[in-house]
Amino acid sequence: MPDSKLSYDELMEEISRARKLLSELEAAAKKNKEKKVEVAAEIEREQHLMIDNLEAVYEDTEHNATNLQTFAKLAASELKALVEKMHNKMHH
Repeated sequence: MPDSKLSYDELMEEISRARKLLSELEAAAKKNKEKKVEVAAEIEREQHLMIDNLEAVYEDTEHNATNLQTFAKLAASELKALVEKMHNKMHH
């Protein structure tokens, strides 16, 4: 604002501009706050998805380990039977 005295109309115009600017600033602040809330919600959704995915990988790994253990027992059993069969053939 200039240093000279303002007329009543000019003063009212400045007040009107200041109110408009304040309103715009409040709207921008509200929009910024809403955006922050949206971003926080999206981050939380992504974190839950990552946790769900990690749990699924853990369960798959456990399942695969169980399958591998079962397979190893079967393979060992078959190998033992084969060794016994070969041993019997050699000594009979």
